[in-house]
Amino acid sequence: MKKIINFGIASVAIVLTGLVGLVLIAPTASAQTPSPTFNNDWQDYKTLRVSNYTKNPNSSTNWTTTVYADNGDVISFMIYYHNTVSGSTAGDTRVRVSFPTGYGASITPSATLWAQNANPLGDTAYVVSNAVSQRLEYEAGSTRFYPNQNSATSQPLPYGQNGSEIVSANGLRIGDIAGGWPTQGYVVFRARLIPETIAVPTVVPTVTLNSNPSQITPGQNATLSWSSANATSCSASGGWSGSKSLSGSEIVYPSVTTSYVLTCSGTGGQASTQATVTVSGNPAVSINQRVENVSYPNGGSTSNNAWPGNTLRYIFDITNTGNAALSNVELGDYLSSNLEFLSATNGGYYNSSQNRVVWNPGTLTAGASVNSLSFTARVKGGATGNYQITNRGQLTSNLVSAESNQVTTAVLAPQVSVSVSANRTDILPGGEVVYYVSILNNGSSPATDVTATVTLPFGLTIIEAPGASTISGNVISYRFPIIVAGSRQDITIRTRALSGLNPYSILVVRVDVSSRDNGAGAISNASNSYSLTVRNGASVPFVPNIIPPVYVPPTANANVPSDQLPQINLVLQANPDRVKAGEEVSYALAAVNGGRGIAKNVSVKIEIPDEMTVVESGDGFTPNGSGFSYNLGDLNANIGKAIAFKLKTSKDLKNENYLTVTATASYADKNGAVQPEIATAATIVAEGPRTLTALLSDIFSGIFTTAARLIFLIIAVLTLIAYFLNRRYAFVGNGRKEAKEVAVPLA
Repeated sequence: MKKIINFGIASVAIVLTGLVGLVLIAPTASAQTPSPTFNNDWQDYKTLRVSNYTKNPNSSTNWTTTVYADNGDVISFMIYYHNTVSGSTAGDTRVRVSFPTGYGASITPSATLWAQNANPLGDTAYVVSNAVSQRLEYEAGSTRFYPNQNSATSQPLPYGQNGSEIVSANGLRIGDIAGGWPTQGYVVFRARLIPETIAVPTVVPTVTLNSNPSQITPGQNATLSWSSANATSCSASGGWSGSKSLSGSEIVYPSVTTSYVLTCSGTGGQASTQATVTVSGNPAVSINQRVENVSYPNGGSTSNNAWPGNTLRYIFDITNTGNAALSNVELGDYLSSNLEFLSATNGGYYNSSQNRVVWNPGTLTAGASVNSLSFTARVKGGATGNYQITNRGQLTSNLVSAESNQVTTAVLAPQVSVSVSANRTDILPGGEVVYYVSILNNGSSPATDVTATVTLPFGLTIIEAPGASTISGNVISYRFPIIVAGSRQDITIRTRALSGLNPYSILVVRVDVSSRDNGAGAISNASNSYSLTVRNGASVPFVPNIIPPVYVPPTANANVPSDQLPQINLVLQANPDRVKAGEEVSYALAAVNGGRGIAKNVSVKIEIPDEMTVVESGDGFTPNGSGFSYNLGDLNANIGKAIAFKLKTSKDLKNENYLTVTATASYADKNGAVQPEIATAATIVAEGPRTLTALLSDIFSGIFTTAARLIFLIIAVLTLIAYFLNRRYAFVGNGRKEAKEVAVPLA
C-alpha cells in the first residue's frame, strides 16, 4: 500500500498542513461529527486487486486489476481500505467479495467496502481463463488481516471469525476504522479456479438370455444363449456362476427346475435377465452315516468318545429315493486334519491330495441302495486339551447332490500339571532341604512318555534322588512311561546347601515336564519352581553370591536366533580386600551361562599385577603371560562353574598399593561363532611397611663395608627363611582345588 510504504516528506507535509488547518479552523462546540468516506484520496490504491498465486507465490509486486490463469490456478485477492476523513470513525466496517455463480472464460469478482455510517464502496477485477470455462471457490483458512499500516505480520481476525465471512452476504467485520492514514490496511485471501466438467452422456446396457429347450426330463440338458449391448462385463448367478463373455452359449445339466441369471454392466449402469429350465420328474437320494470306536467301543451310532491313537470306523448307506435313475454317482468324505486314513471297503480309495475317501457306485436305479460303505481312520496325537471331530459325507450324481447326517467324536486328551514344594522355606548354609514334586494328569486320557527335568540352582548339591533316570551336574531327569487320567507321580529329592552361601541369597529349583498322548503326539508341557532364602548366621568364606544375570542376547551370529544365544556372566570376589605386604588374598571366580543356548569352548583368562604371585589354583590352570587361564569347556544354559585360587602380594610393597586382578571370558555359540568377550575385575589394597632387609640397609649404608653388607644379607635371608617356616600357609604341593559345576537360577 502506498501509504504504508512511502511515508516521505510530502506525506509529512500533508499531515502538518492538516494539523495547521485544524488549528486555524477549529470546529465550534455545535459542529457535527464528520461522516467517514473510503478510498477517495488520489494516492489510495484500488479497493480490489488480484494476483496469480500459483504463478507468483508470495509476491508483493504482481497486484493488478486483471490476471490470466490456467485450469486450477490459485488467485490471491487484496481488499484495500482507508477512511480518508480525519476525525471520523467508520463504525463496524465490513468487506465482501462476490464471485459469479456460473462458469466462464472471463470471471469478474466484485468487492464491497462499507460501514454503518458510510456509503458502500464497490470495485471489480478480472480473472481471464486461458483454457476451459472456470469458476472461483474460496480456499478455507486463507484470509489474512493487516490493519493499521502493518504489512509484515497479519493480525488475528476480530470477533472470532474464521475468514470465510469475506465471501458471505454479511461480509467480514474488520471493526471501527478511525480516519487518517495510520489506520489504513487491507485484507487478503485466496480462491481456486475450478474447471467446468462436461458430462458425457451414458447409455444403459441391455442383455437377453434364452434357454433351448426350456423344459427337460431328468438327465437331459439345455443350451443357454445370450447377448448384450453397451456393456463391458457380464457375470452369472443363480444356477450358474462366474464371469461370462458379452455374448455366447453354454450347455447346462440341471437335475431340478433351475433359474439362470445373467447381469451385464457398463458405463451407463447394469441390466439383468434370467432364463428358467424346468425339469420334470422327482430325483432324490438319502445318505445315512454312523461312526464307531473300534479300539474302545462306546457311545451311539452318531456320537462317541475316543482317545488319541484310537481307530474310528465311518459307515455309509445310500438309497435312491426318487423316481429317476442316478448316474455318475460318487460318494466322498473329507477327513478331519486330526484323522489318519487306514483302510476302506467296497472299492473305496484315499485321495491324498484332497485328504478325501472316495467311492464310485456308478448308476443307482430308482429305489436301489448301496449299504455299508466304510473306512477306518486313526485319531492323531498332538492336540492340547479335549476337542471334537465332526464328519459328513457328500454325494454327487447327474441329477442330484446331497450330504449325509453329521456324526461327532469327542477326543479326550491328557493334560499334565506339576507342583513343587519343600520341607522348609529358608535354610542355613550347609543345611539340608527335601523337595517334593508331584506330576498330575488332569486330562481325560493317558499321558505317555512323561519326562520331568529338575534343575537345582548354584548353591545346592544332590544328596539323594530316588528313581532318577539321569543326573548330570545339578540337572536331574525322570521318565514315566504312562500316567493314566486322574493319577499322579511323586518325586522326592534330598539336597544340601553349600556352606559358603551368602546370607539372603535366593535358591530357585525349577521343574519342567513334557508328555505325549496315547497317539504319541507331544501335547502337554508344564513348569513350576520353588524358592528358598538363605538365612543369616553362616561364616562367609570367599564363595561369591551369584546374582541371576540379566539376559542380553548377543548378535554376533545371525544364523542363530537371538533367543537361542549363550551369554556368559562373570563374578570375581577377593577376600580380604585389604592386606599387608606379603600377605595372601583368596579369590572366587564364577562363570555362569545366563543365555538360552549352549556356550562352546568357554575360556577365562586371569591377569594379575606384577606385585602378586600365584599360591593356589583350581583345575584347568594354565600359565599365560602375565597371569593364567582356565578352560571351562562347554556350559549349557543356566549352568555355571566356580573356581577358587589364591595370590600373594610382594613383601617389598611401599605405602598403599591398589592391585587389580581381571578376568576375561571368551566363548562361541553352538555353531562355533565367536561371541563378544565379557570381563570383570576385583581390586584390593596392599600397604607397607618396607622389608626389614631394605630398612637395615638404609640405616647402615654408610657404616658397613662391602664384606659387612654381605654378612648382613646372609643373616637377613636366614631370618626370612625362618619367617616362612613359621607362616600359617605353607607351600604344600601345587595347592590345586576342585572346580565345581553348578546350575544357576536365572531371572
